[in-house]
Amino acid sequence: MKEVKVTKLNSNKPEEWLEFVNIGLKVFGKQFYTFIAMCDGDYKKLKDVEIKGNKLIDDVLFLEVDGKRVGAAMLAKQHSLMEEVEPRKKTLFLHYLMVLDGCRGCGYGTTLLQGVLDYAKQNGYEYVELINTIDLSKFSVDGNIYFQNDFTAVNFYAPKNRVSNNSYNIFFRIDVNSNVRNFSRALFRSFENLKLAEPGALTELVLKQELEKQIVDVLSVTKTLTKQELEQIRNSELFSDLTITLKSLLLKKTDPEPEMSVRNAIKVKAILKQLSPTLKPTTTLNQDLPKVYHLKAIERILCGFTDERLNKETKREILIEQARVKR
Repeated sequence: MKEVKVTKLNSNKPEEWLEFVNIGLKVFGKQFYTFIAMCDGDYKKLKDVEIKGNKLIDDVLFLEVDGKRVGAAMLAKQHSLMEEVEPRKKTLFLHYLMVLDGCRGCGYGTTLLQGVLDYAKQNGYEYVELINTIDLSKFSVDGNIYFQNDFTAVNFYAPKNRVSNNSYNIFFRIDVNSNVRNFSRALFRSFENLKLAEPGALTELVLKQELEKQIVDVLSVTKTLTKQELEQIRNSELFSDLTITLKSLLLKKTDPEPEMSVRNAIKVKAILKQLSPTLKPTTTLNQDLPKVYHLKAIERILCGFTDERLNKETKREILIEQARVKR
């Protein structure tokens, strides 16, 4: 059994910067060489390069297999990289995820990606974002490492400096809290199931039953729920507040097809302001939880719900563009 682990680069050791640069050049070639040119080719200066007042590199993680470094990830605080994507606070940006040729197809990339998520959690980040450049003629949604690891694709576009006509970028994001991701998806599935229902049929009971089913399905994946735990779910104030949110989204008069208006995605803070008087100040999970943190939890779930809508639309755009290219 091989020993596989993720370790941090020691920024005080020039030889480790050189090792990181060599991995980057082997994996990305000219693209990475252009990046190195930002510090005039002096890899020892990489840690000091800044963009818009922020460091280009805050940390580097190495992937080690039996003590040999075969991959690396370059991390930095989020910069405002795209006008089309609204920046979120407490976001870590993954500039490069690299695994050497001979070590691919062994799951090492996923191990390194999990190391990035662990690093984000340990350092107080809520989100990880990245831009994945793809060759559309060879791309498969099911075979993409980021789709496979719960990332949501929130934008799909042709970059300004394209390598070829088949070169496209996908902007990915993930909430590092898996519970938030699961609740966001449960809310989205409920929305999808109920969006075609007659408005008059969407009673609190119907909404509650639908969302309860989705959340129970989510929690049942990891354990068998007891009757007492099922009752706690039914009585959870967080769960009740998601029901209120779902009703607000479904009955939104100004947007008859909200699931299709993904480029004008819901303004989470505006919805929270609208719903705030009806949302309860605590949850049954923690009776001492102040209202502001309760609203923060709802906000993150709503942000995840928005990302799920964008993810659905992005996948559709990819398939449409692939079909056009083949013609």
